[in-house]
Amino acid sequence: ESHPGHSIAAKQMSDYGGMLGFELHSQEDSYKFIDLLKVIKVGVSLGDTTSLIEYTSVMTGIDLSSWEKRLMEISDTHFRFSIGLEDPKDLIDDLTQALNQL
Repeated sequence: ESHPGHSIAAKQMSDYGGMLGFELHSQEDSYKFIDLLKVIKVGVSLGDTTSLIEYTSVMTGIDLSSWEKRLMEISDTHFRFSIGLEDPKDLIDDLTQALNQL
């Protein structure tokens, strides 16, 4: 509760966990973002000790039809981020440096 972002998280989420979903503004930014990450590895997992990020529509969603993606709320810029055991500062710094270059 002492974290500066706690009140925002409490408003946006009903509970907390180690997996986040988010979207970027464009497919171009999405491909660039993945390439800019240095600490967070690209991969598919529902939980691991290593933080992994998945560009959902081109990884696990590649074989889904457009209708199935809409039904599952998977946009062309959707990511799933599974948080591992790395130092939170390292993960935040990695995400920040990648996002700042878009």
